[in-house]
Amino acid sequence: MKITQWIKKTVAINFQIKLVALFITVVFWFVVFGKKDLEITKLVKLDVLTPKELMVSTDIPSEIHIRIRGPSVLLKALENKEQIIKQDLSKHKAGFTSIKIFPEMVDLPLGTKVVDFYPSIITLQLEPVIWKEVPLKPNLTGELAPGLMLNRLELRPQKTVIYGPRSRINEIQFLETESMDLQSIQKSQEQKI
Repeated sequence: MKITQWIKKTVAINFQIKLVALFITVVFWFVVFGKKDLEITKLVKLDVLTPKELMVSTDIPSEIHIRIRGPSVLLKALENKEQIIKQDLSKHKAGFTSIKIFPEMVDLPLGTKVVDFYPSIITLQLEPVIWKEVPLKPNLTGELAPGLMLNRLELRPQKTVIYGPRSRINEIQFLETESMDLQSIQKSQEQKI
């Protein structure tokens, strides 16, 4: 059998189905890629992995603002999809370091691209983690009703253990409890806060 006969025979079998499939493919192509590109701004979470004995002690953004351009059909699919940029600093030592964000860090479908993002560089400080026992202090608001008097206030436990970056933990001398409104007290009582 000659090649031209084989091609004619192959095309002729189920010709109508092949024609419909070709039509659907062309329509889909124009719907997805034929329209003018749009842009959306998306917040992408930033996840920083640190060594177990270190913590970030500076304020860093939890999200990166990213502007993405592409066909509207593909951008709609991206709007509700949660994206995360992971940055592994587990091999870093204590001190200052910078994270540079690249467009390739964002997982995007074919036909879309990152146009802009902010911030592009994040500087942070890694510090040793310390544990510290601190006293608890009641946070009292308002005043007792007339005729009532505060005879005794007892906190249990009286102390708690906190942990975090050394510079931040060293600044903490005590922790306040949740606020307790004295106006709500009508009689002698025990209250969990």
